[in-house]
Amino acid sequence: MSTDPRVHWEIANPYGISINEAADSWWSGHVSDMMEIDGGLGGLLVATDTGGVWSVDTANNAIALLSSQ
Repeated sequence: MSTDPRVHWEIANPYGISINEAADSWWSGHVSDMMEIDGGLGGLLVATDTGGVWSVDTANNAIALLSSQ
């Protein structure tokens, strides 16, 4: 995968697991692959190891499309 200056990665927290106490949930994950939709203007499709396939729009809203479980 080539380096894309539009993609900025940052660690969500120092522990690698995000905890949402209000929703009584936690999550972590590994992205296996990403594909731009419409040259990036339509967002991304993101494939994960255990979380399935997600659509991420240009406003960074994510929708699960396919569960891997």
